Amino acid sequence: MRFLVLGLVLTVASPGQFHHLATTEHGDDVFFVTPLRQTGTSQASYDKIFVLGQTGPRLLFVPGSQGPPLGPNRPTALMVTGDGTEIAFDLDIPCIGGSSCFLRERSAGYLLSGGGDDPTYTAPYVRMSRNGRFLLTWSSPGIMLRQPAITDRSTGGQTSFGGIAPVDGRIASDGSALFATYQGLIHISPSGVDRLYPAEGITRAALSDSGGVAFYETSGRRLVVLDLVTGTSAPLGPGDRASYGASVSDDGRWVLYVSVIGETPQVFHSRLDGTAWRQLTVSAEGVSEAVLSGDGAVAWVSTLDGRLLQIQTGTGEIAEVLAPPSIGEVGGQVVPGSLLHIEGKRLGGDVHLNGRPAAIYAADATDIFAQVPWDLAEEPGSSVILSVARADSLLEVATPEHSLSYRIFFPTAFLPPVHEDWSGFVTPESPAAPGEVIHIYAVGLGPVDCPVRTGEPAALDRLCGPVTPIQWDYWWTSTDSLPAEVTFAGLAPGMVGLYQVEARVPLDPPADRLKLIANRFGLFVVADFMVHLRARP
Repeated sequence: MRFLVLGLVLTVASPGQFHHLATTEHGDDVFFVTPLRQTGTSQASYDKIFVLGQTGPRLLFVPGSQGPPLGPNRPTALMVTGDGTEIAFDLDIPCIGGSSCFLRERSAGYLLSGGGDDPTYTAPYVRMSRNGRFLLTWSSPGIMLRQPAITDRSTGGQTSFGGIAPVDGRIASDGSALFATYQGLIHISPSGVDRLYPAEGITRAALSDSGGVAFYETSGRRLVVLDLVTGTSAPLGPGDRASYGASVSDDGRWVLYVSVIGETPQVFHSRLDGTAWRQLTVSAEGVSEAVLSGDGAVAWVSTLDGRLLQIQTGTGEIAEVLAPPSIGEVGGQVVPGSLLHIEGKRLGGDVHLNGRPAAIYAADATDIFAQVPWDLAEEPGSSVILSVARADSLLEVATPEHSLSYRIFFPTAFLPPVHEDWSGFVTPESPAAPGEVIHIYAVGLGPVDCPVRTGEPAALDRLCGPVTPIQWDYWWTSTDSLPAEVTFAGLAPGMVGLYQVEARVPLDPPADRLKLIANRFGLFVVADFMVHLRARP
């Protein structure tokens, strides 16, 4: 049976689920930030750092004491050494408005081992060279007392630079550094000589690990490549569309970037001069970001429909590595025992509510009908986190943004009323007749007076009625109503998660459209249907 939907609707249109991608020299492992959690765990529901390798995803870091739960500090700007043994990242520090935010640090930089040990604080912002030897650190632009610095971890030596207020920065394995500032790019050579390359509106910078090539991104989402040896620059990507997110190979020969075709961002790979150009993705939904391995052979790509792809840049071969469903918009009420309808793309039959498995009535890649567990133990009025995953999903949705309101009692229609003779639905073209008993299917009437197990159909040899007393009324305006004759209300025999209500249409209907309301005042509309009025003398 194909149900008409008046229940929960989930759409698959998330702005990517994997952020701040970083990868190793050969692209074997990818590091990322996501609010997803490993399937079957109770990991935190906010942004965390994972690494994905041959053995699947592994949790490396969960913001805890570093940030308040009101907005746990979000990890950003991941960088990893070529062998993946060390990670550098920043934590965004929330500031709740006011001018004081301009005078406070809004970031905290940390170093973390690839094994996931406790992180070590370094400075407000930190960037690390590919070999892990050098650190570039600086403060928020409004903090005037601290100066950017380069630290050589092999010697412990540190060099500070005055008069620089970076908005971004990078450091190469030879100790050369690149600062993006409001005045332009400042390049500092290994000998400490600095040079300014004037440019306006720089928002992001990239530097090859060899130190010879730089990229910067402007506020207009245009990419420019800068040869630090000759001082020449040139735009990267077509001039008629936005290009951004450059990631460069360690030797500075290859670049990966995102460029918008029409309205859809896609990933491109080329040499610095634009030769050997290749479009790597043709995703209908588009991509959110991408990162290139140190040797330029592998691209890791996060798509806007929640997938993580590994692409061989030489051949264009694509492997979908992670593809947990992405839930964007959620609506509806969770009532124990009731049927939920879930719509989306690439859906799987693994549905949990606050970690408890729901009973699957029917499921395919675009539709799931699942029954909320009868014994879901929550306080009325609270929220329940919904997780939908494929059987092979390694990560699952677990964030408060994907939660539903929890109620013990919330009667609502699930199908249009059915005529007394079961000939079809009551519609404007086929209205209910005066005195007719219409069959109504609903959800949300709550606990019943006989035991029923989750996932099992209601008994055929007895009737199970709701424990909560229900007053039934017909309403036809916001103020006019009359009592409704309901001959039965309870679980629909032989069905899972649906209640059946048998209601008689008034012999002398007061209007040509009636609403059957549970417990008055319009909150619980169980039927809304047209009525054929008797001819009046």
